Amino acid sequence: MNNETENPVEFENLNERVLFAKESPQEMNDLIGEYIPFIRNAAIRVIPPVEYDSYSSTAMEAFAEAVLKYRMNEGNFLGFASLVISNRIKDQIRKEYRPREIPEEEVETAHISFDEADRSVEVGMFRAELAEYGITLNELLKNSPRHKSTRQKANMAAEALASDGKLFGLLRKTGRIPVIKLGEISGIACKLIEHRRKYIIARALLKQDKYSYLKEYVK
Repeated sequence: MNNETENPVEFENLNERVLFAKESPQEMNDLIGEYIPFIRNAAIRVIPPVEYDSYSSTAMEAFAEAVLKYRMNEGNFLGFASLVISNRIKDQIRKEYRPREIPEEEVETAHISFDEADRSVEVGMFRAELAEYGITLNELLKNSPRHKSTRQKANMAAEALASDGKLFGLLRKTGRIPVIKLGEISGIACKLIEHRRKYIIARALLKQDKYSYLKEYVK
């Protein structure tokens, strides 16, 4: 008797594979297993890497949720999945956020909004991410340009850094600004970039989607 093994399904691209995984638990499991490095990278854009273990289940569940909710007209799946993972982790952080205890008699008058919690979460996220680059909030304040023209030039350099995927990727990978290349694409003097390095890194990091509240604050 011939035992024929079923031929594996071939897909044109990842998006097609994701659509198939909606109806195939085995394909869903395979997909999650193969994309664990992506899931982790998406998660640590929101949390410090050392905290990933505490959020890994949420991140993998969010990836599976993204598979189930994905539609072809929503563009690239990985971009969509990254957003879902980020949002779910922020939801978990928000649920775990514990503001000061409110006496029962003050419950009717006290109001701690989700916006306040979100801002607090983002400040904590930003502080942790800055620490990965050896920057503290106090150092950032000291390194912020006082003169308007210097601040404008530093902001232009930060905008160029955040907008260039390759340069921003190098920053994330090495923890350093590619000063000469950034000077070339931004038109800002390398000396200024080097002198305002911490400020430029911080401004570039704030351009990330996960800092929706802080971005508005620093405009």
